Amino acid sequence: MIEALTWIAIKSFFKKSFELCKKYWQIIVGFIGGVLLFVIARDRDALKILKKTTEINREERDRSLEIDQEENNKIAAAVDEYHKKSEDALKSLNEKESDLSDKKDEIKESLLEKEKEERGTIARELENEIDKFN
Repeated sequence: MIEALTWIAIKSFFKKSFELCKKYWQIIVGFIGGVLLFVIARDRDALKILKKTTEINREERDRSLEIDQEENNKIAAAVDEYHKKSEDALKSLNEKESDLSDKKDEIKESLLEKEKEERGTIARELENEIDKFN
């Protein structure tokens, strides 16, 4: 019995709802159209946003790659400059060593000539040099 009454209540509810829909169909169609338009317009905005985000990400990636390349170029230039300065310093050192070696040979020959002329000259020269340090 309760089931029959429930069925009658449901049937009368849907009958009145259908009559209401027939009477105010423009409102229902307008509401459904508005919801569909909102869903469609929202998706277009989402696509625009997605495209813009993708474009910005690509630009940021490209700029990051450019910055990395610039830094790598600066590092390579600094390394090249270091090698060049190192080679220049080595050449300068070799030249100074050569000059000192030549000067040492000249002093040695001069002292030996003085020693031949007068004995004890080397000892006096060494004593004078040692006195300079004390």
